[in-house]
Amino acid sequence: MVIFAGGLGTRLGNSSLSTPKPLVKIGEFPILMHILSIYIKNGHNNFIICAGYKAVEIKKYFQNFDLAHSNPTFRFLNNKMNTEFGGLGSLEQLRIQGLDFTVKVVDTGELTLTGGRLLQIKELITHDRFLCTYGDGVTNQDINEVIKFHKNQGLLGTLTAFHPPSRFGEVEVDKNQRAISFREKPLGSSLVNGGYFVFERGIFDILDSNSSLEEGLLTRLTESNQLAAFESNSFWQMMDTPRDIQILNELFNSGSAPWIVD
Repeated sequence: MVIFAGGLGTRLGNSSLSTPKPLVKIGEFPILMHILSIYIKNGHNNFIICAGYKAVEIKKYFQNFDLAHSNPTFRFLNNKMNTEFGGLGSLEQLRIQGLDFTVKVVDTGELTLTGGRLLQIKELITHDRFLCTYGDGVTNQDINEVIKFHKNQGLLGTLTAFHPPSRFGEVEVDKNQRAISFREKPLGSSLVNGGYFVFERGIFDILDSNSSLEEGLLTRLTESNQLAAFESNSFWQMMDTPRDIQILNELFNSGSAPWIVD
């Protein structure tokens, strides 16, 4: 399972200048942990993080995970300090308490494009089929449904296509200019690449290290009729702007965030 977490996130404003985009917090946890939790709950627990911009901060986050997400006890005995962390009860907020998972963080370069990041960790991918996503979007889509769809298609790649949420409420007006219905920010009718991929190892034969996934690999797969699209009606929200951060935090703080409770 590969997660791209190396971009600068410049559209997030000042928050991304001091904090890598994948570490921007939604509630108590960075969005990176929210994404991990989606896969963990679907039974996928081995992760390769392709870090870049401020990669050491992502490494430090996992190194200090116990300290950040527990209530430690510090014991000073015989001029030595011992730390007792206890359980990580806060993981219950993500519904992954007690579930095992492994995270390997690889610094793939600050300015490397996503195609190059993926090529750098090629040898760490030990299976013929693997999952991949970006470090800035959450969903309640059942990942295993996408995998099943991908297997049935028999192609090199599958992307998950979502209906993006509308920015505005939708009003229906009758012939007399009366509003007859209103829907608060319904899903749009178009489909967008939501970044939840399933790939076969054969993609490495056509992967270009000098291009992004979209301009390189996905374009080539499309041209060769090797890219399937799983159309999802599930919740999906990316974190691309300060407003997106606000939306995700409001959902999390409401106690009914779709990517957690579903």
